Amino acid sequence: FIFSLAHGYEGLEHSLNKACNHKIVVCTMQKTGSHLLTKALHLITGKMKTHVSVKNWNNNFFWIHPANGNFDKYLNSQYKTFTIYRDPREHLVSIIRRKDWGTNVYTPPSDLATFQNRLTRLITNFNTGFKSLFKGHGCGGTIASPTINGIWSPYLNKLNNPYLCAVKFENLVGPSGGATLEDQIHEINKIATHLNLELTEEELEHVAKHMYGGTHTFVAGKNNSWEEYYTEEHKRLFKQSGGATLIRLGYEIDSNW
Repeated sequence: FIFSLAHGYEGLEHSLNKACNHKIVVCTMQKTGSHLLTKALHLITGKMKTHVSVKNWNNNFFWIHPANGNFDKYLNSQYKTFTIYRDPREHLVSIIRRKDWGTNVYTPPSDLATFQNRLTRLITNFNTGFKSLFKGHGCGGTIASPTINGIWSPYLNKLNNPYLCAVKFENLVGPSGGATLEDQIHEINKIATHLNLELTEEELEHVAKHMYGGTHTFVAGKNNSWEEYYTEEHKRLFKQSGGATLIRLGYEIDSNW
């Protein structure tokens, strides 16, 4: 392998630097696993992510949380576009834990002082709940909708678009996060295939080895941690607000969970 030194993540000196002339665009909802996906793309291609206009597509790829989930302009033959999705129940837990861990820390309203109350608010009115938690800051890439079904709808409607590669977080996180190595390698190969790249078994295992952890918003990255936080009442409320999305994404087959 030919490696390059990169900054911002741990372990990115291990990039494969596979030649890739495509314009790569990553469009994600905040806290769905964006940094894991961008890390995979760097480990494969050596390109660095940027939030500003890309001037050199040979060295960079573009990453955004698109307003209202609108990124149709990147779904054509000019780009290789990616998104990532995860269990929407886990998504809410990740949002709350990110709030407790890092930026925009302030004293929340008294009715949102506990994790359980914050979770209830996000489930029952996501838009106002997020604004209350983050003091008015918008949640990048989400939609101004009170329901979980509503915020995921623009992404769900694009999942079958042939110009989009939709990556599953629970697979990409790998064995350290509760997935199997086979599932992780399958997801990495899916990314490479969308880029018209062929990786050897050794190269796939190399990328997998360096995937877990090391990003600046990383907290735990464990699958199914939502079960530790959801009460029966949370489950009931979520089935109303986001039950259809769970089924469409394949996390449940019905509402009997």
